[in-house]
Amino acid sequence: MTVYLISLPDGRREPYFEPAVDQSLAADAETRGWLARLRSRFLATLHDLERRAHEARTAAAPRRWTGRLERQIVSWLASRIVEQRLLWHLRGEASVALHHAARDAGTDALQAMRDELTRDRARHLRGALLHGTLLLLSAPIAVIPGPNLLGYMFTFTAVGHALACLGAHHGLRDVQWQPVSDEALTALGDALRPDAAPGARAEALARLPLTRLSLFVDRVAPPTA
Repeated sequence: MTVYLISLPDGRREPYFEPAVDQSLAADAETRGWLARLRSRFLATLHDLERRAHEARTAAAPRRWTGRLERQIVSWLASRIVEQRLLWHLRGEASVALHHAARDAGTDALQAMRDELTRDRARHLRGALLHGTLLLLSAPIAVIPGPNLLGYMFTFTAVGHALACLGAHHGLRDVQWQPVSDEALTALGDALRPDAAPGARAEALARLPLTRLSLFVDRVAPPTA
């Protein structure tokens, strides 16, 4: 497993991970019990969200307000997939390569990653407790005809927060992090600065073997023009 630590203009470092397939989540769905059924439902919701988000990029805007609301919910949840996927996959890892900008020391990159995981563990624990409660409260709405948007959303968020919390805890306690100096990340950090040359961002992104990185970068560091 490889994680990329993206240096942002404001000094923050954001970790990014891009899997080929959701193998660890699929393995969970094959186990038995009520927790496995909830995870299986979560996995189905995950794939449906990504499909809908992809279709929404090219489809015409819905005319009804309910359709527009559903599109906004799907878009928001799809962005959470990118944010939490790293933590979901960390649960099954023993060693992870941490790529960082060449100008940064490996020890600094490791500390930045640990600080991020510590914040994530606390944040997702709170989220799991809150959204788990909301999921239970939304259960009566499931009998109403039509799409159960609340149940759809809270199933994803409750299980997603729980898995993310477990992944952050595992990353802090059990994962062996191996820092790797990466000149491509140095170039990307420079390209995200407000005074970067036009086209520098696209050129820097093209140097990294990550097909969905541009969507993540545009969210954490929106283009200035």
